[in-house]
Amino acid sequence: MRRAYTRYTRAYTRFVSARLKETFAFLVATVVLLNRVLARENSSAKVHVAEPHRSFFAERSYVSFPGRFAENLTWVQVNNICLNGSDYVRSLSDLPRSDDLSVELKMAGINDVTDPFRVKSLDWDASTRSSAVILHGNSIVVQCWRSPRPQPSHFMFAYGKLYSFFVTFNVSRDQEQYNSLDNVVFHQCIRPDKAGEFFEVVWKIVRAAGHHSGALNSGTKYFTTSVIDTANICVRRAHISFDSPAGLSLGRNSARVVDSWKSDVAHYLGTAVMAQETNLSQSLSYNSTPSACAKHIRIRIFQRYEGNGGLRKFKNMDDVVELAKEFSLDTKIMTIGSKSTFLDAYRSFNDFDVLITPHGSHLTNGIFIKGTNTPSIIEVVGTCINLDFHNNLGEHFAIYKLSTGHSTQNEDIDKKIAQCERRASCSDFSTACSFGDVRMIAMQDLVVDKRKLRSQLSQAVHVQCSTLAV
Repeated sequence: MRRAYTRYTRAYTRFVSARLKETFAFLVATVVLLNRVLARENSSAKVHVAEPHRSFFAERSYVSFPGRFAENLTWVQVNNICLNGSDYVRSLSDLPRSDDLSVELKMAGINDVTDPFRVKSLDWDASTRSSAVILHGNSIVVQCWRSPRPQPSHFMFAYGKLYSFFVTFNVSRDQEQYNSLDNVVFHQCIRPDKAGEFFEVVWKIVRAAGHHSGALNSGTKYFTTSVIDTANICVRRAHISFDSPAGLSLGRNSARVVDSWKSDVAHYLGTAVMAQETNLSQSLSYNSTPSACAKHIRIRIFQRYEGNGGLRKFKNMDDVVELAKEFSLDTKIMTIGSKSTFLDAYRSFNDFDVLITPHGSHLTNGIFIKGTNTPSIIEVVGTCINLDFHNNLGEHFAIYKLSTGHSTQNEDIDKKIAQCERRASCSDFSTACSFGDVRMIAMQDLVVDKRKLRSQLSQAVHVQCSTLAV
């Protein structure tokens, strides 16, 4: 009897064990099936969820044709790429086909891709694949050009180009590539909410334009990679403009985009604030003469109090102020910085008819000069550093002049200035005057040559007053 009971017990145990294994296998299969269904649903929803990494990294990068040309910018759709805080658009093509994406960009008419937007193969080891964030849907990537800190000019390289895209965006197009954006990626940028009011306000204006055009909606997600980030953001389909920013704040600063920008800034500020601002012609009577104008002209001298590239002070500031007062008693020293409010910056850059200034990113605020003003700006430097601010402001915002050849009172540096002043153009570099030499000169405080400044100041005052009726 006992033996029969033992055999029964063993048989029952084997039966239960077999049923438990079948049940466990069924549960595992169910979980796998549910994961596949959820992954398929997430993919179709086109939101920024992680897809199976193995399938993404098995793809290759390629360019979709044709590209989109708008306001002097070429936007191409690049598929299956990754970005992190370092330079380069990371291609998924493995060697020996790592140059495939570069070849396709050339076929799309993008021949001169400059750092940090050059293409480089992604070193996609297991840790890279597992840590990457993969974005589905319709994305756009814009670039702040290696900006680890709040720097208005570099910030506008990305946000201004994005604004230009929004101005020309047409959500009513039939092609899927022109649908609203699911994701916006800011490459090598600082977050606006971590940078100060200038950056926050610019983002509000840009984002409002995006929603107004239909390019953005409530479901659009935003991603930022700073220069210290190592994790990859990988994008299934991204619009990228590989055009160099060339120092411009609003894409290519086309007339249409600039006019739209001025209108949107005015809308943001409101009519009450705009009405408080005056320009030179409003402050004088219609019958004023040029000589009367000169007495009322507003001359401002900018003084930097912060900057990683040196303060670039005018060592003989008292002499500069005295010279300016020979032209007008309405002469003041002005300054704004990273702690200034947006309204302070706006008012400062609408409170002069002539501005005497060193080179610096504070000049990015010139894009807030309102449409009724066309002031004169004189950039005082040892030698031409670059034409970024001249090109950025000179056509639509101000009459822009460079005043070069000013001294540092350092014999060795002044010799280098003399050599650099012999260049045929601002972008002409050689062993006699290298790019490094120019950057070194740019960081120096200057003794302003009063004779040189007097000549350009006289011209600026004459230009500002010559349009008044006699």
